[in-house]
Amino acid sequence: MRKFLEEQLNKEAKERKNKKLANYKQTLMQVTSVLFRKFLAEKGVSFCCPSCGSDELTVPERRLLQSKKFVANFNSLPVAEKKDALINSYVSYLTWGDESCLSGLIKSYYQVHCLNCGHLSLYRSIAVLQWLENLEKVCEVK
Repeated sequence: MRKFLEEQLNKEAKERKNKKLANYKQTLMQVTSVLFRKFLAEKGVSFCCPSCGSDELTVPERRLLQSKKFVANFNSLPVAEKKDALINSYVSYLTWGDESCLSGLIKSYYQVHCLNCGHLSLYRSIAVLQWLENLEKVCEVK
């Protein structure tokens, strides 16, 4: 009986851990290039490379194909809107921790690359997510 209870508790703990991990990954994926640029602007970040002064900066993005969430009127949408409905773009994040545990995923970064010299700037994702959370709270109040 004791072994059964231990197995159940371990199973439940693992499910909670996996759910928290999935939720945090979803939160990381909410940061679009537009939101990230707003974050950088509000924080006073220069849109020039600190190494060479170039204004040719880029933010790596990832895209996910939304195959399960079709809108009801998908077939009647214009091509551009179909693309938006199908593809979810978000700012790519890096992590040097273990991505299979929450503590590792929290140690992730969003990046800005200079196309001229290759300089890489990193911004802690937790700071961006806290800013986004505060932004959403302000929008709810209005």
